[in-house]
Amino acid sequence: LFKLTLDSTPPVISLNPFSGGLECGLELWTEPGATAFDAVDGFVDVSINGDTVNPAVPGVYSITYTATDDAGNSAHEIRTIQVRDTKAPIVSTRFDLIDSDDIKEKDKEKDKEKDKEKDKEKDKEKDKDDLLVIVNYDAVDACDNDIETQADLMPVGCDNINISPGQIIKYEYDAEHCEVEKSSHGYLKIQTQGLSLKVTATDSYGNTGIKVLLIKH
Repeated sequence: LFKLTLDSTPPVISLNPFSGGLECGLELWTEPGATAFDAVDGFVDVSINGDTVNPAVPGVYSITYTATDDAGNSAHEIRTIQVRDTKAPIVSTRFDLIDSDDIKEKDKEKDKEKDKEKDKEKDKEKDKDDLLVIVNYDAVDACDNDIETQADLMPVGCDNINISPGQIIKYEYDAEHCEVEKSSHGYLKIQTQGLSLKVTATDSYGNTGIKVLLIKH
């Protein structure tokens, strides 16, 4: 007399460990895999299906693991992977000094017309202290190329001035006044006791990077 035992129990799937998340553009995806054990058949194969995880594109991805024993009993497990962008863009700035005697001579004439009472020797000494630079800035993000940047010059005593990359400024130290004038040569002439540059960069996921630099005279 034989006793027939039916196998109606599916295998048990064990997912190999994974943190559950990836930082977009900074971490690579490697399939952790899974194992499956059946009470009758022992270890059985596991098939993997579902989304293709792209570690450079934020989102939620799902992968399905399936194991089937010889009796046709199947088990399923789902792993969820979240690719997230939590890092702010990295802001870089650069100041290139300009040595332009021609520009300085033209501005010197303007200074004399504005204030004829100034002593010529003081005027020459002031020109020696003028700082003429090109302001450049940029921002990069490991995950996102769609970055909005805003740059503001912040002279002490005056309103902030929004500028674009490549803006030329002439910075004159003035301990008592603040004045901003746009030169006919296309650069900004700023007289103030202190000048800073603030660059803000925001990616499409709302992460914001800020860099503030003091422009030393």
